[in-house]
Amino acid sequence: MRLNDHRWTTAVSDWTPRDVKRTAGRPPTRWSDFFTKSFKERYNALRVPRTDRIHWTTLARERDKWKDCWRPLGTSEDQRESR
Repeated sequence: MRLNDHRWTTAVSDWTPRDVKRTAGRPPTRWSDFFTKSFKERYNALRVPRTDRIHWTTLARERDKWKDCWRPLGTSEDQRESR
């Protein structure tokens, strides 16, 4: 059975914000574009070398890695264990 494209996950990730405009000739900005950009900026701040090879939807499938990804930048594993 094939899944239809009316799932809420597709609708949310392909959502187009109204307040952001792109130049003529470019497709409109989607929510997933914002998310991908912030994901890559976050990983660059953490100095993770695989940023360009990891897609956020792939990482989101593994909850533990996903939670580690969005932990505040100032919190590291060492700091959590010392508390």
